[in-house]
Amino acid sequence: MGALEATLAVGATDSAQTLAAQSDVILIAVPLNAHKAVMDALLPNLRSGQLVIVSSMGSLSSLYLYERAVARGIALCVASFGTTALTARRKGPAQVNIMTRRSQVAISCLPQTAAPQALAAC
Repeated sequence: MGALEATLAVGATDSAQTLAAQSDVILIAVPLNAHKAVMDALLPNLRSGQLVIVSSMGSLSSLYLYERAVARGIALCVASFGTTALTARRKGPAQVNIMTRRSQVAISCLPQTAAPQALAAC
């Protein structure tokens, strides 16, 4: 038994275009060295009004995404977690064991005026 138990419907796609088209909120939860590649794949497909959450602000990757979106004319909200909200291990093809559920997670947001939207979603 883990720190959190739930049954959720999860979709999957191998296309950044499909992901961006079908999502109002996107969570980037990949190792830090993969942030740029994931963000570069998403950028051409993002649209104004979307919220992108970057799990772990270990670098300036959130600023990178936000500035590239602004340069494309996309009014994007980018939130960053100070750490991961959960820790988990995969138990099977469609099951994970959540081992840690943090009681607090610091969040930053670009632009700052979108912080209420980001906090509500997070």
